[in-house]
Amino acid sequence: MAAITAVQPTIAPPPPIRPGSMARDSPQPEPRRTTAFERSATMTTSAKTAMSRGSAGSPLAASASASAAQPPRRDRPCDACRRRKTRCAMLDDGPVCASCRMHKHPCTFVENPLPRKRRAQSEGADVASGKRRSSLVSVTEELEQQQQQQQRQQRQQQLPVSPSAVSLSPGQAAASAGTGDVSSWTEELDPPSIIARRPVRYVGATTTQIESSVWNLCDPQGRPDVDEGGADAIAFAGLQGSFCRLGRSDRFLVQADGDHRQGYHHCAARRWLRDVEDVVAPCGPILIELYMAFVHPHFPVLEARDFVSRHRRSPSDTPPALLAAVYLLGLSWWDTDVRVRGRALPDVGSLEDLAFRCLDWALQRPDLSAVQAGLLMLQRSEGETWAMTARLVAVGQDLGLHLDPSAWDEVPPWERALRKRVAWALFVQDKWGALVHGRPSHLVRANWAVGILVDEDFEPDLPPLDLHETIADDDGEDEDDGEPPGLVFGRMTALSTILSDVLDTFYTLQAIHEIGNAGKEGTRTVLERAKPVQLKLKEWFARLPPCLRMDRARGKNFSVLAYFATEITLHRRIVHSLDPSLTDPYLVHICRSAAKTRLISAMDFVNRLKVENLQAFWYSASKVNFALIGTFGGLLLATAPSEQEADFYRHRLAEYRWTLSVSAKWAPFTVFALATLDRSTKMLQNLEQKPSLSSPVSEL
Repeated sequence: MAAITAVQPTIAPPPPIRPGSMARDSPQPEPRRTTAFERSATMTTSAKTAMSRGSAGSPLAASASASAAQPPRRDRPCDACRRRKTRCAMLDDGPVCASCRMHKHPCTFVENPLPRKRRAQSEGADVASGKRRSSLVSVTEELEQQQQQQQRQQRQQQLPVSPSAVSLSPGQAAASAGTGDVSSWTEELDPPSIIARRPVRYVGATTTQIESSVWNLCDPQGRPDVDEGGADAIAFAGLQGSFCRLGRSDRFLVQADGDHRQGYHHCAARRWLRDVEDVVAPCGPILIELYMAFVHPHFPVLEARDFVSRHRRSPSDTPPALLAAVYLLGLSWWDTDVRVRGRALPDVGSLEDLAFRCLDWALQRPDLSAVQAGLLMLQRSEGETWAMTARLVAVGQDLGLHLDPSAWDEVPPWERALRKRVAWALFVQDKWGALVHGRPSHLVRANWAVGILVDEDFEPDLPPLDLHETIADDDGEDEDDGEPPGLVFGRMTALSTILSDVLDTFYTLQAIHEIGNAGKEGTRTVLERAKPVQLKLKEWFARLPPCLRMDRARGKNFSVLAYFATEITLHRRIVHSLDPSLTDPYLVHICRSAAKTRLISAMDFVNRLKVENLQAFWYSASKVNFALIGTFGGLLLATAPSEQEADFYRHRLAEYRWTLSVSAKWAPFTVFALATLDRSTKMLQNLEQKPSLSSPVSEL
């Protein structure tokens, strides 16, 4: 004590310490071994007591007296913080620590201390000296963390995050009663299967390291769940693990991670989650609501009720990459909610950088959530890349997403349905990515066993969300009346199978070579191959429900745009095959007239889009589909046989450019189509003058 008193004039006034620590005049010896935090608090109490004795009339002494008058509290971490082995930072405004307040847990001090591992006697002196040196540093870090928690609490108090905190009209209040936000989305699901709980890798039929027939002879019954690290653990493809069989013949390697590896994974996940939440705090719940309202109904790659309830019940269990992707997509509709109007938009660049880093980290130990996060990241107009699509396809095949899980009785029904939705979302992304980037598709129909989506594969109708004056429906009609869940996504998957047929029939290297070698019969060859595809497209459009038609489809127009893009992709190949010197002139006229009709229909569709249509969710390929319309118009202009027909297409392209420029105010992703059209128009200026006809062409 004397040594501490001697240096008292050089010590700066310390920051406030935790309530109750001044209740003791001096540190008392304890029979048990104290923790680092208890020793640090004890040393701080000793120093303050010595300084207060040295200058009883100083302001510091008065402050110490005031602290001593506060209600005493046991100077140790609360039960919850001690179980989680996290720092217990008390707040000044109550007897609850910051962690318990954030997680809404009771802050109690009733449990006995956890058993501790004793260090070797030889290293006890060195460890004790090191802890004494770091004790004051730990107290300083705790005080800094306490200040950060107080700042977060203040930000949360400034923002109403619940519907009850926002003034609603009587109609809105009635509509939101009981279902005003995602907090009402609760559902208890069956526990996930082993392939969802642990990292797995599908074992294919051509595996050379083990013979599947030997498998079946040695284990005829199959084991849906096996213990890792036991006698049956083997090494496969450089991975340690155990095998499990789902259904009759689908085998998986369940990877065995040691306790140290799992602990590292969980710690890293919590660190990523903290960084993600810090970027958007305190608006995370609002962004989840916006995502569930605008994205999930049309792109259901999540189990919505499970995601929302799990995030609310235990945020640390939410995959960080998936949460960051949900936040990123929710930010697209930031200005539609009155609770955040006028507030600064969270740093999108930082959140996007965090999301990609979290995704790269998750793909090192991939599970279904990594594929979900990657698919959501690709829906952003700036984030769509072919390399990422290829990576997700590879991970999906490792997880067995290309298999039909219908016969996997070991997997709960909700998980089988979720796997089917994610698998088809991956299929859609692969096919449209191949079209957009002009690359060969990674998924082959011969190796695709996933059954078509049915109503049972989608979640039941979710409660409506009250989004507080988002985008109002001008005609006041409820366009979703009677719409089965997953209707838009189901129609999009069906259309993607037709697009797959178009790409396989006309745009593979072999197909291009065969049509090119057909000579003057090339056009007829294309038309013969196109007839089955055209019938499928006609049937798809005829079966389009009324709620997906142009007049009522708000937020669902990406499927109609995708239909026109598929039609244009087919007719592009037909126009490419036309050669006026070889093809019958009447056949040329018929083919070009059909192509012109598709172009006009697509341009009219874009021209009829309203503001609420443009501000809705658009699939990742939509920005290129808008550009594809202009590109197709440029193709018809370049191949026009007369100047009159060329002038017609110039006029239509000028009108389309004006429509895109106006739409860009509400749909920034159309800027890409606008820039593409400008480049195409500049190239078309170098065309030679077309021959002029004595009279206008009849089809014009």
